Amino acid sequence: MFGLDSNGNPHVYNPTTILQRIFKFKSAAVHTDPSFVGAVEITPTDGKELEPTSGLIIGTAGDLHVIMVDGSEITFPAAALPANQIHRLAVKEVLATGTTATGIIGLY
Repeated sequence: MFGLDSNGNPHVYNPTTILQRIFKFKSAAVHTDPSFVGAVEITPTDGKELEPTSGLIIGTAGDLHVIMVDGSEITFPAAALPANQIHRLAVKEVLATGTTATGIIGLY
């Protein structure tokens, strides 16, 4: 995004800063930069809280039962999360019960 600074010179705004201002992120736990800095294989487990993710990759499509960072619980059907794509989901738990997707990778 571009604009002019106070001297009338072109200025490039950092998209992350803009998002933080728009949504007023109060937690640094969810990484907002478009690049990821880490990854971990996730084994679905009931009751095991994870470091909040910034995204997920599903190796083999299937249903995905998660608890989102805000505490809401949802099962995404297989058709909603195609395999081998980055899905921008901020989750804190991937539940074994109701999850048939495999090869799950958490991105941070």
